[in-house]
Amino acid sequence: MTDELKMSEPEPMAPMQATVISSGTGDGSIVKQVIETPAGQPNIIIRVISPLFALSIRFAETFLTAFMGGTGLDTITTWAQIVDLKVSVETIFYLALATAALGLGKDLIVILGRLKQKYPLLDV
Repeated sequence: MTDELKMSEPEPMAPMQATVISSGTGDGSIVKQVIETPAGQPNIIIRVISPLFALSIRFAETFLTAFMGGTGLDTITTWAQIVDLKVSVETIFYLALATAALGLGKDLIVILGRLKQKYPLLDV
């Protein structure tokens, strides 16, 4: 009976991860830092990445999503026309590239808007 009443120590929790976009390192490297928390709380792992790296990841993800979605739809509708498949894939490639470029433009607008808030201009 006394064995059942023993208090067990809390099991360690998996650490939480947070990613911060900053150019604070100066050399563009990825920096990891672990913040120790009190017992019973998960540790926090902070990962600092450069803005250029973050933008390139978002661009690649948008391009691949648009490309794979486009090839899947186009291949189903034109499967009987194997000769035109190359032309179709090229067209979808350029459409996906345009989609990713628009996404990159949107991301740059967001970044510039936040920079404007951080460094306000003299409004006349």
